[in-house]
Amino acid sequence: MIRPLLAFLSCIAAAAASSAPATTGPAGAPGGPTGKPRRIVSLAPNLTEMLFAIGAGGEVAGVTDFCDYPPEVRHLPKVGGFINPNPEAVLALAPDLVVATPNVGNRPFVEQLMRAGTRVEIVQARNLDEIFPALEALGRATSRESQASVLVRRLKDGLLSAKERVKGLPRPRTLLCIQVEPLVVAGPGSYPHDLLTIAGGISIVPDGSGAYPKLSLEEVVRAAPDVLIQTRMDAPQGLEVSSEASDSLLQWWGRWRSIPAVKAGRVHAVAGDTLLRPGPRLLEGIELLIRLLHGSTVASVQHAGQGRRLEGCR
Repeated sequence: MIRPLLAFLSCIAAAAASSAPATTGPAGAPGGPTGKPRRIVSLAPNLTEMLFAIGAGGEVAGVTDFCDYPPEVRHLPKVGGFINPNPEAVLALAPDLVVATPNVGNRPFVEQLMRAGTRVEIVQARNLDEIFPALEALGRATSRESQASVLVRRLKDGLLSAKERVKGLPRPRTLLCIQVEPLVVAGPGSYPHDLLTIAGGISIVPDGSGAYPKLSLEEVVRAAPDVLIQTRMDAPQGLEVSSEASDSLLQWWGRWRSIPAVKAGRVHAVAGDTLLRPGPRLLEGIELLIRLLHGSTVASVQHAGQGRRLEGCR
């Protein structure tokens, strides 16, 4: 069975091939109804975070089963999954705006909403560069252009600051692992790979492997990463990492003592939301990676990302 977040990541990676419309309205009229929306349904966790970040959270009336941040969204009505939202549940909330990310399967759903007279805004945010136009698009759609512009400037300034902080530091060879069975990792073109590069790490995943490729354990052993960062992506509720789940992951990697990261105790299990979700918390994800890659106490890592570390296996 495909894990829900893996399907979510796969849809992000495939979004470029989607033919979903940019903005739709009743009977296919471009843009549909205009004006400041009062009831918004968000069909992607990262878009939900963006709406709250630009001050439109008060208008959000419904979210997906996987929207879990900020904490208040957990109490909002749920309309199904990211891949398979329930049209009836969405329409029952009487939204005047639905925001969604493009994926290869959502056109029939979008068209059904259009026929019902609902305005739909398709917003693409697969990687770091697409976060900024996505925030601006949501700002326009919710009449919060100024708030979105301020947030974009703050995030871009934060990126420049992060790059300055790691300039001249050693760049450890790193594997950012999404899940272990099967072994799915962050590759070139993915959002986690973008963050890793800015934080001063070098991915061991070869160019051309794809955004979220599967690797064999033998390939990881041969690549000999200095740091291994393991996210917990298949938690049943959101992306929280329990101590038990983290310990299980660390024990799994602890069997492979020939990997330099394992031998040196530089295997970290962390919550995955800030690393896997392209959105307004990107600076938190980069800060977590900087601490893991360039040295920190375990306590500071746990504070930033609820992480746990494997002790050295010498």
